[in-house]
Amino acid sequence: MGKQTAFDISEMKQGYLTPDERLLRDEFVKEYLKDFDPYKAALRMGFQRVFAEDQGQELINDPYVQAQLPKVRPEPKDQFESDRQLVMDTLRRAAQNGPFNTQVQAATMLSRILGIDKFNDSTTASQELAQAFRDFSENLARDSKY
Repeated sequence: MGKQTAFDISEMKQGYLTPDERLLRDEFVKEYLKDFDPYKAALRMGFQRVFAEDQGQELINDPYVQAQLPKVRPEPKDQFESDRQLVMDTLRRAAQNGPFNTQVQAATMLSRILGIDKFNDSTTASQELAQAFRDFSENLARDSKY
């Protein structure tokens, strides 16, 4: 789908959606699930910065989008899985959208949960990445104490 220009999404809220309107919303859902940020999703879709905030909010509140989100990301079957998903989603949002220190802390927690920080992988590149991240986190923690 090509770059979108600003348009009034509320005009599309009629009794039905055209295939192009559904395609736009489906693309928004896909982009939104990357970082849970409607503004950034709209930017990635090609909306101009000046319009992205409003269009992102319009799209995230759209009934079709709200109906699609659980279909694309189904609700977990039990409470533990629901809690696990909530923790992971919260950490991902914090790693993408929080203040810098929060991003580092969230990324550190995600790396522990996902096992990225362990050296049991025989891949040298993975080990180097994990070590670089550890060094960076330690330096940041040490520097932020002053």
